[in-house]
Amino acid sequence: MKNKSTIAKTFGVTIALGALTAISLPAQASYDWNNWEPVLGTVHYSEDSLETRLNRDFDNGLIDSNELAMLRRNLDGIQAQEDEFRMDHNGLGRHDIKCLKAKLERFRQDLQRAEADKFDLCV
Repeated sequence: MKNKSTIAKTFGVTIALGALTAISLPAQASYDWNNWEPVLGTVHYSEDSLETRLNRDFDNGLIDSNELAMLRRNLDGIQAQEDEFRMDHNGLGRHDIKCLKAKLERFRQDLQRAEADKFDLCV
């Protein structure tokens, strides 16, 4: 009799823990996934437009392959830092956005210099 009661209690606890696990896993999976989703905002929009401009300039011959590789590496670094900020701080704070915008502005200036340098040679 005592053995059946112990088995019943163990079975009940197992069912309860299983139900708790089943309920909490989708919430945890959703939380983890949200950290990796690309978030559209002013910083992401600037990165995207600069990347489009970079590819267009290469296609039009305004920058050569060495400049493309250097600028692509710099832009990838900025995007990686944005991802790092998002994961470390659970989103971008004001300081993070200010830092990323300053880096994107320096990148834009570098891209403009590369365009102007090539353009001056063609004229």
